[in-house]
Parts: sequence; C-alpha cells; structure tokens
Amino acid sequence: VQQLEQNQYGTVKAAGKSGTIGYQAQFNPAQSFAVPPTAADLYIPTTEQPAIEQTLQTLATNGKSAAEVVQQVSSFFQNNFQYSLEFAQPQTSTTPLSAFLLDQRSGHCEYFASATTLLLRGAGIPARYAVGYSVHEFSPMEKQYIVRSRHAHAWTMAYINRVWQAIDTTPADWTAQENAKASPLQVLSDLWSFAILQLSTGLQQLTQKIGWLSITLVAPILFFGLWKWGRTFRRGRSRIPHRTSSAPSHPVIKTGLDSEFYLLEKRLQELDLQRINTESLQQWITRLQTQLSTPQVEALKQIMTLHYRYRFDPQGIKPTERETLRALSHDLIKKLPVLSP
Repeated sequence: VQQLEQNQYGTVKAAGKSGTIGYQAQFNPAQSFAVPPTAADLYIPTTEQPAIEQTLQTLATNGKSAAEVVQQVSSFFQNNFQYSLEFAQPQTSTTPLSAFLLDQRSGHCEYFASATTLLLRGAGIPARYAVGYSVHEFSPMEKQYIVRSRHAHAWTMAYINRVWQAIDTTPADWTAQENAKASPLQVLSDLWSFAILQLSTGLQQLTQKIGWLSITLVAPILFFGLWKWGRTFRRGRSRIPHRTSSAPSHPVIKTGLDSEFYLLEKRLQELDLQRINTESLQQWITRLQTQLSTPQVEALKQIMTLHYRYRFDPQGIKPTERETLRALSHDLIKKLPVLSP
C-alpha cells in the first residue's frame, strides 16, 4: 500500500500496486469514524422534492419519532414495491426516481436506497446513501465466504439516537433474482478460480520458505559477477585518454524550489497554522477552512494546484501561470493577520 485516504464519511481508500494483495481486516462495532450529520445529509434535489413530499403526505409521518418513521418507510416499500432488474423508461417530464416512487414501484437496490434516503431526509432524519457488497454466499470448498460482482448492493445509513444505523428497504428476494441470472458454467469457473488461488498461494508459501536459501546460494554468484564487471569496467576506462573539458560547469537547479508557496507556508507557520507532519496538503487546507475566510481558502487551493505543477510536473507551467502563482501567494500573505510585536 502506497497511500491511504479517508473521507468525511469514514470510508478508507487504499492505493497501491496492482495485483493480488494479502491483508487482515479488524472491525470494532463499538467504534465509528463517521462524522456527525451535516447539512448535506438533509439535502433533497429540487427535481425530486414533489415526489418526496407527495409520498410523505401519504405516509403521514408528521409528529412521529425517527424510529417510527423508519418502520413506516420500510413497511411502505415491503408492502407496495417489488425488486426488478428491469426499469421502464419514464416520461421526459418525470425523473426515474419519481417514476419509481409514484408509478412503476419496481426497481433494483439503487432505487430503493435512493428513495429511502430522500424520504428520511424529507422527514427530518439525516440520511446517507451507501454502497458495498452483501456477503452471504459460503463456499464449503474454500470454507470461506465468496463475494461476486452481482452481490453489489446499496442501502441507507440513518442517524438515529446519535448513531448511524443501516436501513435496507430492498425486498429480501433480490439475492434470489440475482442468483437466478448466474451462468450455468459458474461451477466450472469457480473450480478454475479455486485452482489458480491454490497454486498462487502455494507458490507464495514456497517462495517464502526457500527465500533465504535462495539468497544464500545466489548472493555469492552475484557478488562474483559484480566484481568481474568492476574489473572489466576499470580496465576499459584506463584505455581512454583523459580529456579536459573547456565547457564551464553549471550547478543543477531543482525546478520549483523558488515557489512562493514556501513563503506562504512559512507565514502560516508563524500564525500557528502550520501543517501537521501526518497531514497531506489537501487535509491541511481542509482543516484551515475553519480558521481562514472562504476567499482565502479558495486562493490557497489555487496556489497549491499551481505549486504542485510547478514543482513536480515535468512540463512545468506557463509563464502566465508562474506569474499567477507569484501574485496570488504575495496577495494572500498580505491579507493574512499581522503578527503582534
């Protein structure tokens, strides 16, 4: 793993080399990294508001507790909707979600999760749309659970009693419908995948066992080869007449080290707004949003983008962009608070 990222919803993303990786996941149900609700968790798109309001009026959710609203919404979908992998094209004046709620009343999990999320928001309950996998197929051959692409699922996370809770209103027979579409050759495919997995695992274990033995045997051969190559290289150089170059030597200049971003970073450090060692620049800017004005944060984001390109892009930046980096940095430094004597 080369990089780990975590967003405001507690989702962690690992980026690294491609190919098979081995890992262990530990889960503590008593601990949550998800932040409390924000204004976004109550947002309803304008195009979906009429269908959401009409449905809530039908359910009569006013004055009911959050738990009662969730129960009522769940019963509404279980008693009046069905799971389907096909969805008819709605009229041009109706959104797909509105058609799902008011007319067709059938669809796959994305429709159920989206509708549930917006209905709970409309009832004043913070809610989030979540995606992942429903793990339910156990393989006796591997003695492990198998996750397939058709196990992909969507559901709702609702903030009830100061805790994020999973709400799944998709009819329970969705797994049976998905499994019915499986290829009749799936057994052969599974056997092949299992054989490849066993072979890969066996080779990895064998490599680990003989790794030090291989190093012990190969290291002397490599050392002898390098020694022979070094002697040949030195003899070859001794035959080349020494020439004195008249061309003047020039120091190597690392592009981007003169970026005004470093002056800005120094000023922020003086204001006790320095970046923590474990923070990326993006995380640093996100934290500064509570201490700087919105125009200052936007300017800082633009400066950081230009600095990154100026510092690391082999193509560099245009002269006009270089001047923009310089001007924005100096302007923001002037607008920052002045240190007291």
